[in-house]
Formats: sequence, C-alpha cells, structure tokens
Amino acid sequence: MRPCVKSVKGRLAALRPSPACHPGPQSISPRDLHPVGVFTIGVSANQPDFRLFEDLPLAARNTARPLSPHLQIWKWGPNMLVSILHRATGTGMATVGAALLVWFLAAVAAGPESYATFRDVFTVESGRLNIIGYVVGIGLTACLFQHMANGIRHLFMDVGAGFELKSNKRQAQATIVFAVVMTVAFWLYLGIK
Repeated sequence: MRPCVKSVKGRLAALRPSPACHPGPQSISPRDLHPVGVFTIGVSANQPDFRLFEDLPLAARNTARPLSPHLQIWKWGPNMLVSILHRATGTGMATVGAALLVWFLAAVAAGPESYATFRDVFTVESGRLNIIGYVVGIGLTACLFQHMANGIRHLFMDVGAGFELKSNKRQAQATIVFAVVMTVAFWLYLGIK
C-alpha cells in the first residue's frame, strides 16, 4: 500500500509519521524510501527542486551542467591506453590463466590420456610449442609484464609521485616498452635454453 501523498514534497513529508495521511510505517513501500527515486534538478539556497525520475520530461534536464565527454572527445594518450591495458591484462590473466590452470589440474587428475590431450593442444609431436601454444604463452607473458609494470607505476602514483603530465606520459610509455622488451627477452631466453 502506497502513502497518500500527491507530490515529492509530500513523499518526503510522508517519511515522518502523520496519522491523518497514513496509518503507519507499513504503508510506505521501499520505493518511497529509496533515495534513487528522487534527485535534484536545480538546487538554490532557498528552495531545492525535487522531482521523480518518471515525472521528469527530457526537456526539463538542466542544460547548464556540462555532460561528461565520451571516448571520442578525448585525445588518446599513453596514460589512457595503459589504464585500459591494465584492466584488460588483469582480466585476461585471471580468466585465461585460471581456465588453463583448472584444465591442467583436471587433466593431470584424470590420468595420462587426459594430460596427453591437454599437452597436444599446445605442442607438436616433438614437444615444442605449436601456434596455439605460442599465442597463449606469449599473450599471457605480455599480460603479466604489462600488468606488473603498470602496477609498479601505480605504486609510485599512490605516494603522490608522477602526476605531472610529462612524467605521467613518460611512465606510461615506459610500461609499454618494458612489457614488450621483457616479453621478447623471456621468450628468447626460453628459445636459447
């Protein structure tokens, strides 16, 4: 049962018990109490203007407030790329890495035939990696080094260093260079060994 109010101000007033309007707290629904249902259009010092979402026409939106620019508006820079890469590499390592680990453990637990199937997906008969093995291995290694380098960059930023525009840009570029160099060095080391 909804409270017997006709306006938002009445709804706000309905939060205080009034025997004339409603018999008690059981007549107020959770929708009436939730703060998301009410927002401010133009607050002045004297009179806030409260309206409900469903009662607000699109033309009544306050056009004096700026809209947040979208990705097409911003000039892309290395710091934006590194921020997105940090999320993507973390997600990639978590999902692909966890799936591979679970598959590997299940294959080992299931016996030699299952493990041979797992191994055959990533290697050729000689035991060297096939194209899938290289793509997954190099991809996960690049993700690891990029995520690690950007994590170290964020540790410095957490203490307040590196927020100047030029140094922030250089640090972002350095994380990408570090990830590429370390990935190449790691796989060259594996190839030599």
